[in-house]
Amino acid sequence: ILAENVAVVRMLPRLPSLLNSYHHWLGGMPLQYASRRENLELVRTLINAGATAESISLIQVLRQIYDERFRRARDRPQLGRILMNLEMIRLLLKSGNRLCMCENEPYYAYPFQSHIGFATYMGDVELMKLFLEEKWKANACNICLKEAVSKLGYGLDSKTILLLLLNA
Repeated sequence: ILAENVAVVRMLPRLPSLLNSYHHWLGGMPLQYASRRENLELVRTLINAGATAESISLIQVLRQIYDERFRRARDRPQLGRILMNLEMIRLLLKSGNRLCMCENEPYYAYPFQSHIGFATYMGDVELMKLFLEEKWKANACNICLKEAVSKLGYGLDSKTILLLLLNA
């Protein structure tokens, strides 16, 4: 898993208890590690092997991806806008990840705290649409909505995001 070798991971026995437990050399659970590394094929393989995203904090994974991409973009400004891998996020949500975990999440000194606050901050309309899909059966709580509205001035597509929030 650390080497991100999908072929070897496919040959490993299916042990969900091993896949869903914390490993210090990965800095978390295998699925969390693969998500932070944005390795879509490894994420898909781990989920097929029995890993679940129930105890992974999606917002922490998104923050770590954002921080890494921001660090890379600082060195090369021509990279442009930072967009998230929607297919990977969809896989994590299908695997049991909950969107709103506001009461369970510790507060971090980041410019965003909730999933829809993150999407608003990023100005990512497609990510917001994904988070607001009805099939996740997760309504945004008051904390999430308050943060999203407070971040509206930062994104490039603030008007579209506000319309999505009002129609949700």
